[in-house]
Amino acid sequence: MRRGQLAPLVALLGLLTACRGGRTVPIRVLGLPEKQDSDERLIAEAFAILDLDYEHSVRSRGTIHISLIDLNFEVDAPGTSVGQTLLERRCSKALVAQRDPIYVAHEVGHVLGLGHVCESSDCGPEDDGNLMHGGNAAGTELTEGQFDDLDKGSRKLNRCR
Repeated sequence: MRRGQLAPLVALLGLLTACRGGRTVPIRVLGLPEKQDSDERLIAEAFAILDLDYEHSVRSRGTIHISLIDLNFEVDAPGTSVGQTLLERRCSKALVAQRDPIYVAHEVGHVLGLGHVCESSDCGPEDDGNLMHGGNAAGTELTEGQFDDLDKGSRKLNRCR
């Protein structure tokens, strides 16, 4: 094929990619080498909750850096959170989370733009199953609006690459 003949194909591929959105999130996982297999399953579960794809990246810019820890916050550090967003700039994101897919999904939700639907003191029964519950990180549900916000956040992150 000649260069001019490739232009329609390249345009079509660009259109297909744009229709898919920025739903593939580049990540770097920082964990223990001996836990690599279980960490990979955990990450896959977390991103399935968010209905997002992910890919491992060697880049720093436009990537979410995920540090997984074994600390049991409820026993080892009562009253503290199960994860935390460490860095949240436009093109640099980092978080630390307990090795649990719900906690990882919750923190990834934060770095992609989701806030808590409520805080412990003002949560109602309608908030109980939501992943972004501020006082009970046990739910895995998200609203359509939250899924839309995740799409926007992942597209923004992908523009940094």
